[in-house]
Amino acid sequence: MTPVVIEIGKYISASLEFAGASLEAATANLKSGKFQSQLVGYSSKLFETLRSFTPTEKTFQEIPRYANKIGGSLQMLEKHAATTIARATAYLSNLKKTSG
Repeated sequence: MTPVVIEIGKYISASLEFAGASLEAATANLKSGKFQSQLVGYSSKLFETLRSFTPTEKTFQEIPRYANKIGGSLQMLEKHAATTIARATAYLSNLKKTSG
């Protein structure tokens, strides 16, 4: 068990270093105004795209078809998530039993 804990500790340390560097970069971008200017730029592009979008009757007819596809994908995702959660729960339960 000790080697596993040591390896997990290495991954946690590396994650913290990466997260710290990312947080510092984000803070610097926020202080310099770079973040705000990017946000304004992206927002204006989105606004122009939405403003130029003129829905047609064909667009409205296609919406239910895509909604059905999205619904089917969400159902598959829900099943996959439920299976993954069940496996993770069983694994953690077994791990707790063997370590305790």
